[in-house]
Amino acid sequence: MIFRSTIFTSLFAALAMTGFATAANATPLTYDLTLTPAVGTLTGTGTFTIDATGTPTGVYTADTGALSSLSLSIDGHTFALSDASVPLAGIFVTFYAGDFTSLTYVGNDSDILVSMNAGGLSYIYSNYNGTPVSSIGSISAHPAPT
Repeated sequence: MIFRSTIFTSLFAALAMTGFATAANATPLTYDLTLTPAVGTLTGTGTFTIDATGTPTGVYTADTGALSSLSLSIDGHTFALSDASVPLAGIFVTFYAGDFTSLTYVGNDSDILVSMNAGGLSYIYSNYNGTPVSSIGSISAHPAPT
């Protein structure tokens, strides 16, 4: 009986430590974003950083810290997590088997709105200050050089 109990205790401890090691070994991965217009002429760039273990797969949200930073620049305006006009739980990036598949973010700066739509990898940018300007286009992301 004692032998069997010791084996189960050791097995449980090993499994628990493996789980803790996996979480502790999350690595920050930074990606460069490119916003390419299909309608309008405004392009944009940006970066985001996720904390991932191994090949990124799944949803990385800002409220959990798995999406630890996000910055977008378009038309001379920069949008970050602090400029979000939705709760942090509504800001996320998604990967499938290492491939970037979506980004969801809505940010607002006065009358300037940028919206990144999940699943379609598209963006809408509208600036209603002065002369109205808008663009609609696609989003791509690639690992940032290290």
